[in-house]
Amino acid sequence: MISIAVLIVMIGPGHWRSRCPSLPGCGAFGQSREEALRNIDLAIRGYLASLDTAHPRELNLTVSPA
Repeated sequence: MISIAVLIVMIGPGHWRSRCPSLPGCGAFGQSREEALRNIDLAIRGYLASLDTAHPRELNLTVSPA
């Protein structure tokens, strides 16, 4: 399992932004905090899959307020 820090902020009513500082350019949006978290999980998995290295199946996302 790998742990990855994620920052989630509300940028307006019904607009949430999530990003992963340790993976440059890896970010996502959602209409709720939960949707932004689900979307960043997918973005991180896609980011890791694009690398030419093995990656873990399980991710532990550590959510931090910005």
